[in-house]
Amino acid sequence: MSDRLTTIRARLLLGTSLATAVILVGAGLMLYFFVHASLFAEFDMALRSSADALAVLMEQNAEGVTLEPQAANLAEFARSMEPAKKLQIELAKLAKTFEAVGELQGQFQELSETFRAASRGNGSVGATVRN
Repeated sequence: MSDRLTTIRARLLLGTSLATAVILVGAGLMLYFFVHASLFAEFDMALRSSADALAVLMEQNAEGVTLEPQAANLAEFARSMEPAKKLQIELAKLAKTFEAVGELQGQFQELSETFRAASRGNGSVGATVRN
C-alpha cells in the first residue's frame, strides 16, 4: 500500500479527494444548521403570534382564567367535528371501499369462469369469447 502512495499522482488524488470530502461535509453541516435554526425561528414566531392572540382573549381574575365569549366563534378555538362523527364518516368510507372490492371480486370470478369454460371448449379462447 505504501508503494502506491509514493507517486505524486496518488498523493494528489488522495489529497484532492479528502479535501473535497471535507468541504462537502462542512457545507452539508452548515446548510443543516442554517435550515434548522431558520425553521425553529419560524416556528417560534408563529407560536408567539398565536400566544399573543390568545392572551388578548383571555381574562384572569380571582376565580381563575376564562376565555372571552367572542373567542368561541373563532375557528382556531372551535371544534370542527366531534370525534365520534369523524369516526362514523371514516367507517362509512371504509364500508364503501369494501363493497367496491367485493364487486370487483365478483367480476373477477365471472371473468375467470368464462376463461376456464372457453379454454375447456375447443382449445381456442377466442372462438368462445367472440360468440
